[in-house]
Amino acid sequence: MKNDVCIAVYALAPAPFIGFDHELKYIKSFKNSLSNCSCIIENSGAVPNELNALLKLPGVGRKTANIVLSAGFNMDTIAVDTHVHRITNRLGWVHTKTPEDTEMELKKIIPKKYWHRLNGTLVVFGQTVCKPVSPKCKICPVNKYCPSRKL
Repeated sequence: MKNDVCIAVYALAPAPFIGFDHELKYIKSFKNSLSNCSCIIENSGAVPNELNALLKLPGVGRKTANIVLSAGFNMDTIAVDTHVHRITNRLGWVHTKTPEDTEMELKKIIPKKYWHRLNGTLVVFGQTVCKPVSPKCKICPVNKYCPSRKL
């Protein structure tokens, strides 16, 4: 059932959204897929392409909305998940307590042309190198710039 609903959502989304299966797993709003689909259908069958409209969907938070805007509509947004929040604080780029604060601070310091790729890049980096527990600092390519490095 969940896959059928996700396929339906893909069918309603614009073409660039197709092929972003790896992004979809981060969109936890789709665990409420049936509710979201009815909201989308009421919206003339279109996936909303504005942050505030997406935030009105059941279960959609800032991260989810920003991923939909970035992956689905090729908009420059910064989706902040646990990896982005942890890594940017660990690297000293920001000093924030919440993902929303991290998003706002990153928008001030990261050139807009990099916003679209930031989440995907830091998620992979956070899963493979800069792990929450036992980060692999010895193989980290930015080790010498990291104030949190463990040698």
